[in-house]
Amino acid sequence: MDGSMSVMGAAVLAVVLLLLIWRVLTAKGQAQFDERQLLARGAAYRAGFYTMLIFLAGVYLAMNLLDWQPHDAALPAFGGMCLGVTVFACVAVVKDAYLGIRQKPKQALLMIGLVTVVNLALGAAELTHSRGFSGGMTVANSMNLVIGAMGLVILLTLEARLAADSRCGE
Repeated sequence: MDGSMSVMGAAVLAVVLLLLIWRVLTAKGQAQFDERQLLARGAAYRAGFYTMLIFLAGVYLAMNLLDWQPHDAALPAFGGMCLGVTVFACVAVVKDAYLGIRQKPKQALLMIGLVTVVNLALGAAELTHSRGFSGGMTVANSMNLVIGAMGLVILLTLEARLAADSRCGE
């Protein structure tokens, strides 16, 4: 079962990467940002970076002080990066630095939704086939769950912002 899950995950990743490459190569123009959006994007980068930095410092300090080691050795670093990206994306959305998403919101929501659903499904499958949280440890491979949770938070933030914008526009 592990081999088929890996192949399925790799196939989904390959398809998503091919779609992104095709999208970049066929893009007709770059998004135009005003000065306010550039400043907001800078603030989002800063918030994401400092969140990641503080999270990683805290996790590694806790791992040393509490003698805790996750089964998935890459989880603290990967989780910190995903947390930083999530904070960056949410701050960018809230401060209206959309990074070009506003131009085609349905496509952006569909792509983020697809990646989120696939990762949550793969993470749930891994969770059901693992030994769980025995002895306070995490599952052996939890990266798909982390990516799925990250995508879900970003998707909900985007959806809330687009709904608020549509209410204000009416």
